[in-house]
Amino acid sequence: MCVVAAAVAWPVRSRSAREREEGQRFRFGGGLAALRRYPLARRIVLVGIAWGLVGGGYEVLLAVFATRVLGADGTGIGLLYLVDGVGVLVGSLLGGRVPAHRRQLAFTIGYITQGALWTLFAASPGLLTAMAVLLGMRVASGVVIALDTTLLLESVPESLHGRVFSMHAVSYGAVLRVSLSATGALLGVVGAPALVVAGGVGSVLIGLFWAYAGRSSR
Repeated sequence: MCVVAAAVAWPVRSRSAREREEGQRFRFGGGLAALRRYPLARRIVLVGIAWGLVGGGYEVLLAVFATRVLGADGTGIGLLYLVDGVGVLVGSLLGGRVPAHRRQLAFTIGYITQGALWTLFAASPGLLTAMAVLLGMRVASGVVIALDTTLLLESVPESLHGRVFSMHAVSYGAVLRVSLSATGALLGVVGAPALVVAGGVGSVLIGLFWAYAGRSSR
């Protein structure tokens, strides 16, 4: 409820006359109005929705793939999640060091790399190979995570940060749950490897969409 309030009607105390004017203009329906006005922020939210749809079942797929395909036990699953966390931390640190003029390009490369490596993960012959591929994939994910928020907040005035970020969080969180439910239903039909490949291909397509939309808006 708090997130929705921030996205829709939460008034913002501004520091300058220009920020006060922006804050009043977007006071009601602020998040949606800001997304209509700022195309970069809109693209980031749309990309987040797309990734939520294709990657919402990631946590489930990782564990199911480890047990059913790789034959891993609890220790193996724990190692995969360890690699997952380390990769995201390293990628986030790298993403924070990307120069401003390279951030959108790095965002594109991150999505494509993430998708390509997640697809290769489905072909892993053993646990060690899977850990190595997953590490690279999650480093790319960490770069995307860091740049996602950075680009979003850079694309709108400070007075709109809370509302735009809230729109991003609400939309991504909602489709994430839909994807998680769909993943659970499809696991019994097509199996974990096919869903991993579908998610990887989807991530690559999202990266290509981001690159194309960025060129079209110039």
